[in-house]
Amino acid sequence: GTFIVRINSSMKTVEIILTDTVQTSVKSKFNIKNLASPQVYLNNQVDGSILDLSNNNFKWEISIKRDDPVVDQTNPLQIESWEINGLTLKVMNGNGNQLSAEAINQIKTQPTGSSISFMCTVRSISDGVLRKKSATFQIP
Repeated sequence: GTFIVRINSSMKTVEIILTDTVQTSVKSKFNIKNLASPQVYLNNQVDGSILDLSNNNFKWEISIKRDDPVVDQTNPLQIESWEINGLTLKVMNGNGNQLSAEAINQIKTQPTGSSISFMCTVRSISDGVLRKKSATFQIP
């Protein structure tokens, strides 16, 4: 069989026409919208938050997700690597979603009122595309 994809000029809908070997056609129409922009989280606190430094866990996690849990399940995102910097923080790098003990200690010693910035390399699991996503957190 064959299929034809028709995208309307306003990019709001797509029509897919499937034709089998006996020339029976099935048409389906889909609405198109942009995915919500994912947000970076540090210990479940969203980008722009004032950090809760009372977290005594040895492991701190950085993650990325969208507001739509269905999209997160069908098109999950994974932190490949991260880089952080701050006012008195030396630039630190890591892989995966766990922050090193050294990075945690550096974050906890930042001056009150300052901020730390993350630059994350994020992989879309469904298509393997790498993207950059930044986030900033405030030190209480």
